[in-house]
Amino acid sequence: MDSFKCLREKAQKAENCKQLFEYWEKAHGCEEAWESTCTLSERAKCNFIEDGALGENAEGGILFICKESNVEDDEDYGRKRFWIKDVVSHKSKGDYCDSKQALTSKQLRSFHASQSKYYNCLYMHAKVYDCPLDKCAYMNLNKRGGKRRANNDKINRYVEKYQDFILKEIQLLGCRRIILFSCNALSDTTIEILKKTELPIESVSYHPSRYRKLPCCKEK
Repeated sequence: MDSFKCLREKAQKAENCKQLFEYWEKAHGCEEAWESTCTLSERAKCNFIEDGALGENAEGGILFICKESNVEDDEDYGRKRFWIKDVVSHKSKGDYCDSKQALTSKQLRSFHASQSKYYNCLYMHAKVYDCPLDKCAYMNLNKRGGKRRANNDKINRYVEKYQDFILKEIQLLGCRRIILFSCNALSDTTIEILKKTELPIESVSYHPSRYRKLPCCKEK
């Protein structure tokens, strides 16, 4: 099996995100001292959650960056679908993405409200720059996912460990601007790594799930 170093080198030569993610997922599995970067248990060591373009192509669009996906309630860890892409696709049509089974009416309302907050937040930020959502991209820094309450120390260590993979994904997506959510929880090292992209970065202190039509989302 390839070593972490070998997979990192292969990742730098990836021609598209699909190829990059294959190397990235394998890197999760062979990472030494994985406990320092994995929020969940050993079962989640190889967990990998895809992200990327919200439409067919995000070149020249906006890249929304968050810390991680909440996978705490998942009974089995493994490759997860690109949830926010499904949400954007459904909400653009005026309906909801119902991927959760056996929910009570109250839980379902909460799930739908969460989708609306995500969609509205991304939509309003994209609208400021006159960019359709299907021309944007979404990226989680930690591809393993985590719990409801983020372990920021582990996320920052993950970014430092996987920075070459993260920067390669940003390069492949070809976006022209980054909007970084929950930036107050990220270390100076993480911010400096993202600055290596040389893209303009708009830092936002809140998470999309906390969106309340804040002043920064008003049209310019």
